[in-house]
Amino acid sequence: MKSNILVFIPNDSRVGGSDEVLFQIANHYASHGANVYILFLTKIRFGDWQVLEGLSNVHFYSNSSARELGGVFPSLVNVFRLRRIRFDYVFTSNPHTASFLGLLRMVGVLKTKHFIGRETSSVFLRFTGRELRSYKLHHHLGYRALDCLICQTEEMKQQFIEGTPSIAKRVNPVVIPNPVNPSEMKAKALKALDFSIPCQGRLVVSAGRFINEKGFDLLIEAFDRLQKEVAFQDVTLLILGDGTGRQNLESMVKHRGLQAKVLLPGMSKNVYPYFRRATLCVISSRMEGFPNVLLQMMSQCNSVVSTICAGGIDQIAGLITCEPNNVDALYQAMKYALETEDTTKNRPLFEQELESRSISNFIAKIELAASN
Repeated sequence: MKSNILVFIPNDSRVGGSDEVLFQIANHYASHGANVYILFLTKIRFGDWQVLEGLSNVHFYSNSSARELGGVFPSLVNVFRLRRIRFDYVFTSNPHTASFLGLLRMVGVLKTKHFIGRETSSVFLRFTGRELRSYKLHHHLGYRALDCLICQTEEMKQQFIEGTPSIAKRVNPVVIPNPVNPSEMKAKALKALDFSIPCQGRLVVSAGRFINEKGFDLLIEAFDRLQKEVAFQDVTLLILGDGTGRQNLESMVKHRGLQAKVLLPGMSKNVYPYFRRATLCVISSRMEGFPNVLLQMMSQCNSVVSTICAGGIDQIAGLITCEPNNVDALYQAMKYALETEDTTKNRPLFEQELESRSISNFIAKIELAASN
């Protein structure tokens, strides 16, 4: 008898780390013959999940709303339509969607053997005031219906236990590092670039939303210091992404006269060819749950610098790490990386790390944790 799997996600994008994890979960179960039901809180508009839509054992449920709040009632209707199905596993990776499905499970509308949630960020460090109260409300409303809560790092798990001790006792928080799909990474890396790169020299690449947590202002400042040295004047910085902080970053670039050396072309749906082209990839974040883009960088580039913005980063062999929120530390790490001539020794270290995080291993660990 085929398994029934439900995946609930805010939209059909794969840009965010939590989006990608849920896609990999859905794709894994679909490729192993399960009936996979994918519930989008909003309308389908990005097309990032289309590769699954044509499969006979995958079923999409969406609505006409472009906003998450507007999609709540239609999603309630969609869950009600699925009420006769008893799912083997339900997966979600967002406090809002976990709370929503948790409430529906508690009143008997959603039926599942295992309800799996995944924490997306270190909310007790990242947020304060109204935002933190909102997260805590979702924790208390629906998280109690979870059978298992996946945390990306030990630090995230401890923060959750300390922040909501009564809920933590009920939801069995476990640490399972983020998964990757190495074969998909390699295939995507061979595809064409979304944007041309107008430089012939060395290229430093970063990627992410243009928000304060990503630390791109620190990266630009550290790069500016490198540019003042003759040895690094052939280096160009490319930052893929977009967001509310774009204007501030563009102002920084203009103020320092770096328009020809710092490129902000926008969001790319396929970052892998850029990481493959890069001399150096950089994570400059102030704070993360765990940056999935770090694993994407490691899949293509032999030289990767990362701030220790999340638990476990300093344990990954081959990375050059530095203190977060520290321009001088980031500058020194980037300088060291660019001065290192032979980085090929990092390739087997990175490959070993990525293989340990395969989606099949990830699913096996979840199923084991859920059954305990």
